[in-house]
Parts: sequence; structure tokens; C-alpha cells
Amino acid sequence: MANDRVNEMTDAAKTAAAKIEGAFHETAAKVAATVEEKMPEVRDAAQKAVASVEGRIPDTVKDKVRDATGTVSAKAAEVTPVQVRDATDRLTAEAKKRPMMAVAAGVAALLVFRRLLRRKR
Repeated sequence: MANDRVNEMTDAAKTAAAKIEGAFHETAAKVAATVEEKMPEVRDAAQKAVASVEGRIPDTVKDKVRDATGTVSAKAAEVTPVQVRDATDRLTAEAKKRPMMAVAAGVAALLVFRRLLRRKR
């Protein structure tokens, strides 16, 4: 009798997990499609913004920024703890295995970050 109840609960949990997984994949596919659809618009807007700003930046400043990029990257690599680097490597490897999941997680993170920024205003 107790085993029957446990089996029922296990089956219910498996069914619920399958429904949740299906809903997640469906939502992730919708988000990915929306991102893919909006990407050209965002890219064009970003390129226009960069072009308008780039025209006003003197060449000496551009050269200094290019030169500093390598130095900043090297210093960031030195300062970053080993645990963070390991976690980043694991996340990168996982993202390569499941690119759609990484896109969905990135979009979700951006939405959360945006909401946090709006709350501070």
C-alpha cells in the first residue's frame, strides 16, 4: 500500500517534470526565435550608434583605447580568482553543448539586469 502511494507520487513527479521541461523548451524556442528576429534591428541600431559616436572621437583616443585593451585584459586575468576562471570555463563548455539554453539564459539575465536597473531609478 505504501509502495503504491510512493509509485503514484513518483509518476506524478515525473509527469510534472516532463510538463515543466516541455514548457521550458517551448518558451526557450520562442525566446530564441524572438531574439533571432530582433537581432538585425538591434545590430543595425548598434552600428549606427557606434558610427555616430566614432566620428566624434579623436584618433589619439581611439589608439589609446586599443592599446589599453590588452593591458586591461591581462590585469583582469591576473586578478580573477581561480575558482571564477574554473566556473567560467565550465559555463563556456556547457554553453557550447547547449547553445539555445545559453541564449535563453542570457536573455533572461539581461531582462533581470534591466529590471534591476529600472528599480534603482
